Formats: sequence, C-alpha cells, structure tokens
Amino acid sequence: MKHPLRLAAIVVLAIVPLAVRGSAQAPASLPSIELPPALARVLTDYETAWGKKDAAALAALFAEDGFVLSSGVPPVRGRAAIQQHYAKAGGPLSLRALASSTSGEIGYIIGAFAMQKGGPDAGKFTLTLKKDAAGRWLIMSDMDNGNSRPGQGSAAGADALPRATPESVGFAPDRLRLATEMLSKFAADGKIPGAVAGVARTGKLAYLEAAGFQDLETRAPMTPRSLFRIYSMTKPVTAVAAMMLQEEGKFSLTDPVSKYLPELSRVTVFVSGEAGPTRPAAREITIEDLLLHTSGFNHRTSHLYERAEVRSRAITLPKFIENITRVPLMEDPHTRFRYSEATTIVGRLVEVWSGKPFEVFLQERLLGPLKMSDTTFWVEREHQARLTRVYQTTPNGLTPRELEAVPFTEKPALMEGAVGLVSTVPDYIRFSQMLLNKGELDGVRLLNPATVEKMTANGLSPAMLQVRAGTGWGLANVNVAPDGEYGWDGSAGTIFWVDPAKELVIVLMTQILPPNPDSVRQRFKTLVKDSMVS
Repeated sequence: MKHPLRLAAIVVLAIVPLAVRGSAQAPASLPSIELPPALARVLTDYETAWGKKDAAALAALFAEDGFVLSSGVPPVRGRAAIQQHYAKAGGPLSLRALASSTSGEIGYIIGAFAMQKGGPDAGKFTLTLKKDAAGRWLIMSDMDNGNSRPGQGSAAGADALPRATPESVGFAPDRLRLATEMLSKFAADGKIPGAVAGVARTGKLAYLEAAGFQDLETRAPMTPRSLFRIYSMTKPVTAVAAMMLQEEGKFSLTDPVSKYLPELSRVTVFVSGEAGPTRPAAREITIEDLLLHTSGFNHRTSHLYERAEVRSRAITLPKFIENITRVPLMEDPHTRFRYSEATTIVGRLVEVWSGKPFEVFLQERLLGPLKMSDTTFWVEREHQARLTRVYQTTPNGLTPRELEAVPFTEKPALMEGAVGLVSTVPDYIRFSQMLLNKGELDGVRLLNPATVEKMTANGLSPAMLQVRAGTGWGLANVNVAPDGEYGWDGSAGTIFWVDPAKELVIVLMTQILPPNPDSVRQRFKTLVKDSMVS
C-alpha cells in the first residue's frame, strides 16, 4: 500500500491509491445497495486480487482497451499497462456499491471504498463496465469521483479549492448523490456522452464528479481533468481581463471604441432588416456597449455573418475587426440587447490597451495567477487525450460533430475573446470563486470588490430588461437573475452559476448539441440546491 500511482499522468484514475495518502477527514458513509450477482462479482474479484497483491488478476478484470494513460502518443492502453501500474499495489481493501445501472453491454457501479472492512469511507469511485462475448462484466475504467481526501496528489483536485465534506458546508450527501445518479443516467440513456460537475460553497469544494465518456468511440471515460470547449464561457474571462485594465486607467466605459480601433468609426446601420440601404449610426459604440451587448453587432452563427465570412479561427484578430466592421450594424448602439461577437472585439482592445497579445495577457495576468493551468486557446499534444469530443443528438443517437475548421487541437490564428477557450471544471470553479470573492482568490487580487459588484449587477435599461423577461445582463458577460444569482453557458454544453446569497458555485460541463438536452442543466442545478440543508 506504499506505491501510489503517478496520478498526474493518468487519465483514468485508479481506485485504491487515492485512499492511501493524506490524513484529512474522510467523507461520511452512505447506504450500500445489493448488486446483482454478475456485478457483485466484479467488486469481489477486485477486492480479492488487491488484497493478494495479484497484479495479473487485477489486470484480467479489465477490458483490453479499458485503461488509458496520457503519457504516450497515442495513449497507452490495455492490460499490460494496468499490470505495470498495479505491480506494487495491494493490501486491505473494502469496496461497496452505492448505485448501479446497466444498459445492454454497458454498465456502471458507483461505490465507496475503505481500507478495511467496517472502516470509514476513504473515497468514492465509478466503475464503467462492458460485457464481453461470454457475458462476463469487465471494467472499462475505474475512476476517482473527486471525493477522495485532500493532499493525496490527485491531479483532478491539485489546483482546485480546498476540499470539504458535503455536510460540513450544508449539503445532505444522500441528496447530493442524486445529482450524480442523474448525470450517470443521462449518459447511460444516450442523452449526453458524459459530464463533469463541481460544486463549491463558502470557498470549499464539496463535490467533483464525472460520469459517462469523453469519447464514445474509444470509451475513454470522463474524469475531473477532462478538457471542454467552453465557447461563450470565454466571455466572462475576457470581461475580467478588460476590467482589470479599466481599473488601471487604460480606458473608460463611456469611451467610444473608435478611440482605440479607428476602423469602428466607419460602421453603418441597416435601415431595416439584414439587407438593403444603410445609414450612419445615431451615435458611436462605447466600450460599455460591447460588454453589455448593446453595440448592434450580430452573433457569430447569424446567417448575415456566415454569408460575409466574418469569423474563422484561421484569421487574426485584426482581420476579424476588419471583417466585422464592413458589415452594417443591426440597430443603433445602446438601443437593444443583442447577444453578439462584441466580446472578441474586447479581446482585441485588451491587446491595444496592454501592448501584449491577448493570449499572453490572459496567461500572465489572469490564468497564471489564478492557477487555471488547464485553460488555454488550444490543447497541446501531450494533453489531447483529455480533450472531450463534441456530439450531436440525432435520430440515430449521438453522432460526433466537428464544430471548427481549425480544431481545438491546433493553435488558431484567432485568439477569440467570445468563444475561444478550452477549460476544465476545476479551473472554472476557481474563476467563479474569484468572482464570488469579489475579485480575489488565494491571496491574489485581480479586481477591486466595487468593480466586481458592478460587473455582476444588471446593466441593462428597464426597457431592455422587460424584453428579457426580467433577466438582466452584467458587464461580466453574465445573466443576472432578480435574486442576484449570475452565470453563463457555452453553446457546446457547458454552464456555470454563482449564487452570492448562498455562497455557492456550480459548474457543469458536457459536450453536446443542442447544449441542454432534456433540461439537464436545470435538473442538475435543482438537485444541487435541493440538497442544501443549511
């Protein structure tokens, strides 16, 4: 039991080594369930092989392609890798089931483990199972569910918030478990390929769970370190970068954008609709208009912008500005909320104000200081095994969908402030907690409290607010609810919420189109909030 795996290199995290380090309080026990004999055999054989230090027997429990190591390109897979990494493992172990599900040839067991019979839970795990030709269940993956103890070296939580048991921050663990079961069922039913979710309260991480697969073809499972294209959840990051420079006196919100990008002084406005005659704008676009989406610009997926080829990951930021300014505005600035590409223009302004490339400024001033080590504009080769695949819901089930001509595995020419980043749930929890803390995290202050309060409050006029049925919009590029909760989502299935009144952060990430099948977002959020008992 003195040979913990090198977890930083492992995408599929092994169950037992996660329990052998650290001395913090373990999660509270949850009720066991009785498994069908075929599934119970999996846990019994695992427990027996581990106790006998039998690496070969452990390896035999796994499907040939069920173990993935990110240390190789292509990734190392198979029983040989399992046997190698279990070679010095073994010792007392007690596994028990908390929930299970099977559908055809795929199954799941969510469980807890202790270091001896009758001992306290040391953590939780999810087994993803596959039935072989003989009808025997084999393990496709065994994965830490993010509830292991702090200080264990788990890569999933290395740069996240301090851990806390759910009950210590006001959650009922048995109710919170329903949220995990829902995500697992959505994955088993083919509504989503898989998901990762995290919940923090009072600055502590109470929940970090993964379910399903990040790639249905290779059966690589979701893990807490799975990488997601976060699309429009890039916008709040860009807004924070801009407001950092505003605090330094680089600009005022009321400044016309043309003061820094002269080409924007030439924009015109359609007289009516998306074609026909144009006229000069009634007034210039301001920085505030860009952040509040009251600029008159259109969305990247609009037919107008697609026909004009305004946006592509293959063009530079200056070229993007040239493209978008040659297309007329939809209406005069500051007359209507229209969600748009304006935040990518803000990214270009960050370059002008800071004198640095946008991605360099983000890394040096925001992502680096916040220890958001997995948040980037593209995924380097050594991390590509963690990148989730995007799927689209079709009548024939989930089908892979490539969204970009320049994929997120390649460095793009366009460092896109509106939709360009890839991130993880732990990274985005850190960003969200910084906002909840009014600009500070772990002693690093990015913004003053008054600035964050302004950014996360509604900035729209009463007329605009009425059109949006009472939901506001803040300079942070977030929806603002009447009760003060704020957050935003991404078009490929990611979302976050910050509830200041409850000191609560929720982040949910999947990769699916349309992005909210069967209201998975609202269902998950409701289950989390319903699990709060104080």
